[in-house]
Order: sequence, then structure tokens, then C-alpha cells
Amino acid sequence: MSEDTRPDLFIIESLKFEDEQEGMLEGRMLRDIVCFSGKRADYIYIRTEKELVAALDQFYDSQKRYLHISCHGDPANVRLTLDSLPFQKFGALVRHHLHQRRLLSSACESRDRCTRERRSDRDGVLLAHRPAK
Repeated sequence: MSEDTRPDLFIIESLKFEDEQEGMLEGRMLRDIVCFSGKRADYIYIRTEKELVAALDQFYDSQKRYLHISCHGDPANVRLTLDSLPFQKFGALVRHHLHQRRLLSSACESRDRCTRERRSDRDGVLLAHRPAK
């Protein structure tokens, strides 16, 4: 990959208030599993687009290679707790932080659109998805 990045994980998560109250924080669980295996992982919980931009800057500065975003979505948008971002806007925000890096996403309801976006992307963005419930 690149000598400028480390093969570590950076997780950004943003879910519904109900998920927060029920402790359904899959990104936090992923961080714990990765850390139990002896690897490094950072975890940030956000609720807004403004916080997403700040978290993406932190990811870039961290020199970690893998960015995992855990959120909800629909066929047209990535959904944060308090904001909704059309895929085009989300892609524009994230793309600038991914040089020599990889993006993994667990936004199950938006997975089909993300997969289509990946197939047409030329910047090397990798999207991996868990099956919808």
C-alpha cells in the first residue's frame, strides 16, 4: 500500500438515538474486537455533518489506512444521527481523505447504491457491506 499509512483501523459511527439508547453501537464493538486481537483502532461517535468533517480530518491525520463508517442509510442518502447526506455529497467529503487508504462501510440500507458507486469509482475506494437484516 503506502509507506505513509499504517495498517490500522479508524472507525466513525453515527446511528439513531434508539440505537444509542439500546447500546447497539456496532462500531464500538468492532473496535473492541480489533483491539482484543492486538491491533490498533480508533473510534469516534458523531451525530452531524460538521462532526463528520472533523472526524475525517482526524482520520487523515492519524495515518491509519482503513476507515470504517458505521451508519444508517437509504437508497439515496447516508444518514447520520441528525443529518442526511446525499451520496454525491458524502462521496465528495470522504474522497479527499482516502489517498492510499480504504473505506469500509456498514450502512446496510444503502449498500446497493454504495456498491454501484464503487463500481464506477476510479479513486480506489473499497466499500464492504454486511447483509441487510
